[in-house]
Amino acid sequence: MRWMLIALSLLAGPALADDPAGTTPLTLEIGATKKLSLPPGGRIICDDTSVVAAETGATTVTLRGLKIGTTLCGVRGAGETAAGVYRITVVEAKPEEP
Repeated sequence: MRWMLIALSLLAGPALADDPAGTTPLTLEIGATKKLSLPPGGRIICDDTSVVAAETGATTVTLRGLKIGTTLCGVRGAGETAAGVYRITVVEAKPEEP
C-alpha cells in the first residue's frame, strides 16, 4: 500500500503544478463522502467521473470517492461564474481497526 501512495503522489505532483491558481486540494478515501457548499443555481463539473461522483442538492454537493486517482472539479454559479476549483485525490480506504 505504501508504494501505491508514493506512486499516486508522484502522479498527482505534476498535475497540481498545472492546476489553476486558487485550486483547493481535497483528499477522499474510496467510499468516503465530503459535502461542499454550492452557490445559488450552482453546479459542479468533474473531469473524471470514474474517480469521484458528485450529487448536487439545492445548496450543497456531496462528493464520493469511487476509485484511486485524481481529478479536477470546478464549481460554477448561476450564469456560469467560477465559484471554486478542487483537485480531488481519492486514496485507498484505511482498514478498520479491530
